[in-house]
Amino acid sequence: MRLLFLVFFIACFSEVYAQNVKLKYNQADLIFPGCETAEDQKKCFKVKTESYMLSNLTDSLKQKLIKLSQSDTITLSFKLLYDESGELIKKQSNVYSSADSTFKELNVIAYKLPKVAPLRDEYDRGVGASISFIHGWLINRTDNSLNPILDFEPIELPLVMVDKFPHYEVCEPYLNSENETKCLSGIYRQVVQNNFKGDALANGLDLSRGIHAIFLYFKITSEKKIEFISARAPHPMLEREGKRLVTLFPAPKEPGFYKEKPVDVHYILPIKFYVD
Repeated sequence: MRLLFLVFFIACFSEVYAQNVKLKYNQADLIFPGCETAEDQKKCFKVKTESYMLSNLTDSLKQKLIKLSQSDTITLSFKLLYDESGELIKKQSNVYSSADSTFKELNVIAYKLPKVAPLRDEYDRGVGASISFIHGWLINRTDNSLNPILDFEPIELPLVMVDKFPHYEVCEPYLNSENETKCLSGIYRQVVQNNFKGDALANGLDLSRGIHAIFLYFKITSEKKIEFISARAPHPMLEREGKRLVTLFPAPKEPGFYKEKPVDVHYILPIKFYVD
């Protein structure tokens, strides 16, 4: 019981803990098949994923992307979650496109991405991990082809490709700066730190030593409400606690905006803690 109590005490203050003690990994990156010896494995992961998506596009989907695109560039935003064995968790992984009405078809392809080599902690245990990146495809309307844009810098960024982030008054000093997303994350992490019920969850949990990850999925609606979507954790009780925590997140002053219109913004909050 004492060990589990300490585990959740650490989990409750996971952000502070992470700042003072660097988590140790035997393998710190997800490795896509064929990237094992790559010098930059993250870049290789992105390149291989783009190649996979392009090679598996059907002619009908390619034409749909071109037809629905409002410019000569298609932006794809990837948010992928992998479990401890390197398998893609389909329900909590998505590909978003700047071409409307292609979400489901693109995700059918993405959900068939091959298994990857997972992160591994110092005990050589697999660790759940998420990865996000953006691809840009240039449309050649002469032959209706799609061509990857090297070093693509998108105009639309995650959170789910919005133009303006959901806004809280406390983040006013960081408006339109790179620290705005950190401030947004900090609001939710503070709620987790202050309200995680570790003592009530200790009984019956059998977590192994090493790093564990909890992923909270929720959305900030255009009506400025917080709505829970799902949670991924190594134990169902932790998932239920994650849902409870999301209900405690404060509503923003302003919603997110895309093309000057309020939109729902999907958000993922990863929480990592260490079991000794």
